[in-house]
Amino acid sequence: MAILLSPSPKQQFFDDNGDPLVGGKLTTYAAGTLNPIVTYADKDGTENPNPVILDAGGRATIYLQDGFSYKYVLTDADDVEIWTQDDISIPVASGGGGGGGGGPLRAGIQSIGNGDDEVEITFSTPVDDTTYVIAAPGFRNTVDSDPIFLDYRIKNKTVNGFTIKLNVPVDSANYRVEYTVNEAV
Repeated sequence: MAILLSPSPKQQFFDDNGDPLVGGKLTTYAAGTLNPIVTYADKDGTENPNPVILDAGGRATIYLQDGFSYKYVLTDADDVEIWTQDDISIPVASGGGGGGGGGPLRAGIQSIGNGDDEVEITFSTPVDDTTYVIAAPGFRNTVDSDPIFLDYRIKNKTVNGFTIKLNVPVDSANYRVEYTVNEAV
């Protein structure tokens, strides 16, 4: 996983009067969904809170993970929405070679609750049809780097999302799933 700087290293946000958005909030979701997705405070992968709270100048440092598209929702300190922007991404870090194909239709990260044996992935805007392909989801422990191996199957695939059914419930709230949805080839 490469973690790269968002297009502007220290982003500054403004209210509708052009004043810095002091204490504003930037909530990030996987593009096309309402599934929260993490951003980072530095290149080492220190996670930002979600939402990111803007400083006294209306600024925040935001690093993004390559290969993912984000949706930004900007609100003032009282949670009044100022704007939403979908499909924010950075170029994918590459070791060269390859080629072909466009980017993913949808990608994101979804937390898995303690005791859950299903993860609902919901797109905020539907895809064109259900012929999309779900790449093998990656399961991650958010506390340490121990590998996680969870058996799963995909069910209820619709234009609005899908469900990941786990063979057993997870034993803590420290897990999340990373997913990518691609066009069928």
